[in-house]
Amino acid sequence: DGDDDLFGGRNDDAISGEAGNDYIEGEQGNDQLKAGTGNDDLVSAEEVAEKDALVECGTASGQDSLDIDPLLDVTRNCQGIGSAVAPTNVKATGSIDSRASAIINATWSAASGAEAYQVDYSTDGGTNWWSVTRVKSPALTGWNAGSLRGTITLRVSAVKSDAVSSGVLSNTFSLGSALDTPTNVRATGWANEETLDNGFRLTWTTAQAPTSYDVQYRLCASSASCGDWTSATVNGAATSAEYTVASAGSYEVRIRAVGTAGAVSNWATTTANVPTGAVTTVTGVNAWGSADAFMVLWTSSSLATKWLKGYRIQMQYNDPNGSVSQWEDVRETTGTRTAIRLTTKSLGTKAGDIVRFRVITVPTYGADSRASNPSPRRQQTNTVPAPNDFAATYDALTDYLTMTWKNPAITTNGGANVGGYEFAYMWPGSTTWTQLGSPLSYDPERAVFSLENVPRGTFKVRIRSIGWPDSLYSDWTLTRSVRK
Repeated sequence: DGDDDLFGGRNDDAISGEAGNDYIEGEQGNDQLKAGTGNDDLVSAEEVAEKDALVECGTASGQDSLDIDPLLDVTRNCQGIGSAVAPTNVKATGSIDSRASAIINATWSAASGAEAYQVDYSTDGGTNWWSVTRVKSPALTGWNAGSLRGTITLRVSAVKSDAVSSGVLSNTFSLGSALDTPTNVRATGWANEETLDNGFRLTWTTAQAPTSYDVQYRLCASSASCGDWTSATVNGAATSAEYTVASAGSYEVRIRAVGTAGAVSNWATTTANVPTGAVTTVTGVNAWGSADAFMVLWTSSSLATKWLKGYRIQMQYNDPNGSVSQWEDVRETTGTRTAIRLTTKSLGTKAGDIVRFRVITVPTYGADSRASNPSPRRQQTNTVPAPNDFAATYDALTDYLTMTWKNPAITTNGGANVGGYEFAYMWPGSTTWTQLGSPLSYDPERAVFSLENVPRGTFKVRIRSIGWPDSLYSDWTLTRSVRK
């Protein structure tokens, strides 16, 4: 009649439904439904056992309300219902990012029929496993494992609605400790006139010895407007690196240490101001010679002092007959000094050797300048020959005195050391010689002086060679008398 009743307390307890097949009947007459069970909860144990019923893994256990042995057998063993093919070729890598977080990636060959993949990891060789995630595609990309460190193994299982495959292990990889960030990071720009290059030199220190360094730099028009990064790698033993850039300007530069197993430090950032100025060539190179030393002098480079490291001095042997040697470096100065005394002992020259010098500007960073024009030739001797064929004439029309002479031949001992000439005169009636005008350089072989302030009468003039100012001179020539 549809008013089904539950009768309890007798050996023939049963539920009888209108259709006649909705019931649970105990064989021993003492089976009862648990409190709260209704018609919708009725299950045929035989039907579960005989049919290939689908039960999601983990939905039934010994604590579930359906206390039916065949169902428990199915749900306790997820592979008892269907089967799943395991993935293959599991490969995993790990690294430490700039924020000291472990980043793990993995790939594997897809398993036929897999609907998802369960990824787990172990840090103890597989004794204990911890879940990472469940993914749809056959890859784990950029999993941030935070502070995870050590020796890591992944395990990947294929998952279906009715089964989970056995787990397949990846290769074992290591996640090392994060490295110390480089310190004392400095970047200084430079420019070179010869190659027209611009660039900067980067220096740093670190407490560790990493495998390498990552360096990146980019040109910035402002703090909010920068170009793309240019990347480079530097050997871990280095503490400096130099880079050529396309143009002058302000560059943002950063560096980080890279260790084994993907460990990296945080970035250390600085700024390189690459100048537009050039490393100019030195001018005005001169030299003096003696038996025990040479003095080299030059005009300073126009390079700003902050970019100037110093100067490199080069020497060349010159045979009196005209043959010359290759240029060789003999000394390097520091700072802005523009003269240096070089002993013959340090140079390795011997008595009578004739040499000349040239100077190269050395910037703090970047390529050196071109070499200067060479100095006059100088000889290792204290001998300074006097000029030849000295003569003096007076022109009453112009009131000018003209003196002429011949330079000593360079083949003459000490002839190469004559760097200029000094003049003197004696007033009419005087017994004292007075310097006439300023000393002249070597080349003219002629000097003209105004006698406007010289009294009328006969006066005397003479000339001598300068070998080393205030140090070495020739004897005075014979005097010449001039009448005004």
